[in-house]
Amino acid sequence: MHRPIAYNLVRSVFSALNRSPRGVDRIDFGYISYLFEHWPKDCFGVLPTPWGMRFYPRDRVLRGRDYLAANWRELAPHGEEPAMKRLEAACALDETAVPSPPSTLRPPNIAGYGRALRLVFGEGIAMGRPVRSLPPGSIYLDIGQYGLTHPTMLRWLDQRPDVAPVFMIHDVIPLQMPHLVANNTVWAQNGAMNVAGRWARAILTPTAAAGESIREELTRRGRPDVPIHPVALPIDDVFHRTRVDEPVLGDRPYFLVCGAIEPRKNHMLLVDVWKRIAAAQGSRTPRLVIAGSPGHRSQRILRDIAAQEGLRGHLVFASGLSTPSLARVMAGARAVLMPSFAEGYGLPPVEAITLGTPAVLSDIAAHREAAGDAGLYAAPDDVPAWTALVEGLTTETPLRAEALSRVARHRPNDWRSYMNHVTEVLAQIE
Repeated sequence: MHRPIAYNLVRSVFSALNRSPRGVDRIDFGYISYLFEHWPKDCFGVLPTPWGMRFYPRDRVLRGRDYLAANWRELAPHGEEPAMKRLEAACALDETAVPSPPSTLRPPNIAGYGRALRLVFGEGIAMGRPVRSLPPGSIYLDIGQYGLTHPTMLRWLDQRPDVAPVFMIHDVIPLQMPHLVANNTVWAQNGAMNVAGRWARAILTPTAAAGESIREELTRRGRPDVPIHPVALPIDDVFHRTRVDEPVLGDRPYFLVCGAIEPRKNHMLLVDVWKRIAAAQGSRTPRLVIAGSPGHRSQRILRDIAAQEGLRGHLVFASGLSTPSLARVMAGARAVLMPSFAEGYGLPPVEAITLGTPAVLSDIAAHREAAGDAGLYAAPDDVPAWTALVEGLTTETPLRAEALSRVARHRPNDWRSYMNHVTEVLAQIE
């Protein structure tokens, strides 16, 4: 049975601060698009305001969704997306050029805050309606997790026990590996688990591996009974349909690593791999495209990368790519690499596999579950193994043929099948 949905929009507002979406932003965007276009019952957007938590109608949320897509340049014609132009120009530079890294982590600028304000108030200030007047039996759905870090956003639920809170928790890495993340992330994750322990009727998570860790944290908080539903994340349609028939970034083969530049993502392993390959192959070294924005403790990583004289011309940075541009870059890569120490899922390699591009992943439980037999795996500290895999995928070798055969057999989730699973989960909630 379908019930009205009240969807937390906080992540969408914060995502407007940036010129391009992160993977989790695309999941949030996909939820909004599917629910507000297809859900048969009422669907409302919920936001904190100076007047308390308020909810807004479907049509206003969809107009905000369209503004967000335009802000991210998701609909820009091929060849006109600025970040893609910058990447193409960087790849055309002289082979001895020093890679130009993105700026180190900094707070959003005035333009970013202006975009967020236009998303919320683009049609004028609307009071909305207080959440206490939501339809009886509504489901309160928070996918972005920002709302879980501030209990004041959920205290109204104590007065509405008929409203069923359902949260997506992607992982509890900050509580498991605090040395890899910022201190405030540990604080936020701890708060999110406290909120989940207090109010959650059900939890969605991308993998069973993440679900097991979440269960441990909830048990510590006296809530081992919360139903946890692992559902593999969906892959956007653009990754299902994008194909390239000519080189995307010139004739030189390249590999791609995606994700925030931070210790957890383990970029320095790939630097060590490329040092070995460059020492052995010289000008025949493939290029490594590093796509992602600076994150926690990125300064040292970027400084160490810039200091690698032997890698001039072999590394190039990309940030701010729209989803269609990222799909094209992935489609043209020899492989997508993800050597992370920890993940809740690992969206980029599964997107690559959907495109028909091989993926090499760190051998961790979440990656094994997400990519299955379609991926190639190596330990996140095994430089020789990663070197052998990169070298074997650069040219047409038996290893590459095997990788392409694995990829061809993989069937990732699309949004329709994913939301069918989610609908089944929501139908079980009492």
